[in-house]
Amino acid sequence: PGASLGEVEKICQETDAPVEVHQGSRHILFKMESTILIARRLEGEFLAWRQAIPRNNPIKVTADTKQLLSCMEQEGLIKRTWGGAVSAYGSLQEFSHKEKEPVRLAEKISIARAAYDCIADGDAVFIDCGTTTIHLARLIRTGKKRNLMVATTGLNIAMELAEAEDISVIVIGGELRHRILSCTGTFTENMLRTMFFDKGFISGNHLTLEHGFTTPSVQEAKLKRMIMDNCKEHYVTIDYTKFGDDSLSLVAPIAELDAVVTDWRAPADVLAGLQEQGVRVIQGAEEPQPA
Repeated sequence: PGASLGEVEKICQETDAPVEVHQGSRHILFKMESTILIARRLEGEFLAWRQAIPRNNPIKVTADTKQLLSCMEQEGLIKRTWGGAVSAYGSLQEFSHKEKEPVRLAEKISIARAAYDCIADGDAVFIDCGTTTIHLARLIRTGKKRNLMVATTGLNIAMELAEAEDISVIVIGGELRHRILSCTGTFTENMLRTMFFDKGFISGNHLTLEHGFTTPSVQEAKLKRMIMDNCKEHYVTIDYTKFGDDSLSLVAPIAELDAVVTDWRAPADVLAGLQEQGVRVIQGAEEPQPA
């Protein structure tokens, strides 16, 4: 996931060895006797290609690769280690709204469209803060489904729905987290304890089959869990880059998730693993490119 067909073909042409493409959220480059991970920049993110090298034809780290690593280290994206590098972003890393908003727009819109299809007229809906859920709010504002009530802790979500006077909007206040435009804390939790929703769309930072759905903030994890418990159906909305890594705080293990809404680039093996554990998987479709 994350690599275009052209990128994959180019790598295959450069080596006779089999090539496996995957997203590397932690290990960006690592060299062993028979394996090398090479990082490339794609759509503002560093993705890693793991290239299996035959033992009788070892590949050494080239000057070009060393230069790439040096540039990435100077940008604060990685930390150099013996024989390679690891991501500089740990389990506490949380990007701001401004940093996340312009990236992976096609994927976010596809997730929002798939999520919108899950909503019915007359639903009481909770929409979490986020740069994916803002597109869901936009579809609600411009779409045909009505008699809706939308509750949110996200200031950006509330502002998006402010012009939709025929949609009831409840803004759940509290302590403002400036970087992600969301309210949290005791006031927020007290208000949410008395509210129950038909459907909840919850954003997050990471998801793995081993550890579940996680987020960097302990407070946010507690709040998201409360929202999940207060929804008849909850949907975790995450794009393909969020799979395969863990953040600090557990929101819920896989067995306790109702559904995951993601995009067409999400890793098939992870989605299959989710379905095996009883989680409903909903994928947004890729929009056809104009001729």
